[in-house]
This record gives sequence, structure tokens and C-alpha cells, in this order.
Amino acid sequence: MNKITGIILAGGKSSRMGTDKALIDVKGKKLIEYSIAVMKQICGHIIISASNPVYEKFGFPIVADSFQGIGPIAGLEACLRYSKTKINLVAPCDSPFLSINLFREALKETAGYEAAVPILQDGKVEPLAGYYSKEALPTIIQQIEKGDYKLQNLLKAMNTKYVSITNPAYLMNINTPGDLRNI
Repeated sequence: MNKITGIILAGGKSSRMGTDKALIDVKGKKLIEYSIAVMKQICGHIIISASNPVYEKFGFPIVADSFQGIGPIAGLEACLRYSKTKINLVAPCDSPFLSINLFREALKETAGYEAAVPILQDGKVEPLAGYYSKEALPTIIQQIEKGDYKLQNLLKAMNTKYVSITNPAYLMNINTPGDLRNI
């Protein structure tokens, strides 16, 4: 457990929500607290990818992007650089139904892989929830230097294991006020 760092990606613009979605109350908890609760079960260290100092109230280190305006690849790069562990689990801040089972499955697939991320039965890949090795950092930097910020392309450039999951609710995220009403 101490050899695993949990990275919570909370640095997005939340433009579709109109406010910082990680801090929205959902059933009595801030949205980010669902991700924190899962990470606490399996990680010895937790860091939050964000530039807003309001996240300090959760008691974990806040890591700002080194590269601005390029999306979640920047948060992944900054947090892997900051992490002291080879094994890192990444979670979005906006998925209230995340399950520890998703991360346990990803951890079974770390040997020989730089990443292990979920793939749904319909073939949809979720790059923001899964395992990333600190050893993937050079590949991430190469992608950034090429100007290719798409995480799907990053996964193709790395030695990635796609882990089948059958419950798409684990990955349901809240992006809009309508999504919030629907849960």
C-alpha cells in the first residue's frame, strides 16, 4: 500500500458544469471525496492534480501542471513527476461510482506494462482511471513535446494493458448540470 500513489485529476476547467465540479455536493459529499475515499483504501500516498489552493483543505499535496492549457496529460505528467512511487493509480475527480475493484483489476496487470486502463464491452477506453507507471514519464513528455495531448494516443504509444470491465457505472462521470440531476 505504501508503494502506491493515488493521483486524483481535479485540474480541469469544468466548463460544461459552469463551476468547479469536484467541489459540488453529491449526496452529502463533495464529488472529489468519492475518489479520495477509494484511493485511501488502496494507496499509501494521495496527490491532487489542481492549481486551485481550495483543494488544500482535503489534506493532500496539490500538484499544479507544468504545462498549461493542454488538458489531463499535463496533470498526469506533473503528478507522475512528483510521485515517489513506481506504481500510481489515477482517478478522475468527477466519478462518484468509482470502485476499488476497478483499481484492483488494474493492479493485477502492472507487470511489464506502463499503463493498465479500463475498456468497456463497447470498446470505449477510459484513460483517466487506472494504473500508470512512473516509468511512463518519458513517453508522456515525448507526446507533450510533439504537441499530441490526446490520452488515447498516449496509451497507443505506451505498453498498455486494456482491462475489461463489465460495470460501466464505475466510470460514470458528472460533467453537466443535467448529469448531476440524473444521479
